[in-house]
Amino acid sequence: MLKKIIYQFQFKIVAVLLAISLLTLTGCQNGTDSKLIGKWHTDGGRLDQTKTIEFLSDHTVIWYLEGGDSSISGKWAILKDGRLKEELRNGANEFVEMSEISQNDKGLILQRTGGDTWRLWR
Repeated sequence: MLKKIIYQFQFKIVAVLLAISLLTLTGCQNGTDSKLIGKWHTDGGRLDQTKTIEFLSDHTVIWYLEGGDSSISGKWAILKDGRLKEELRNGANEFVEMSEISQNDKGLILQRTGGDTWRLWR
């Protein structure tokens, strides 16, 4: 009888520890992800029209175009090699942007694969 109680107690402790571990792991975000989330102003952009970029926690990205009356949206991800990948749609047109991300004292720098450099600040 005592062995059964001890076994049940040990099982409950292991189950609680496993649940805490899973919640901790799934609740943590990649450091780069958490730095990126939010609204950013930029001096670059597609056709120099993008003035604000918003990275949402659900991995949606929105480019707000100059004038504020139109936008381009899609999904973003940080790849294993640390690059930012944005899969965007503008009407029927789809395109992918890849960037190296670095940080300076004023904000973030996105070095686009095509050679453009975008500076982002809050």
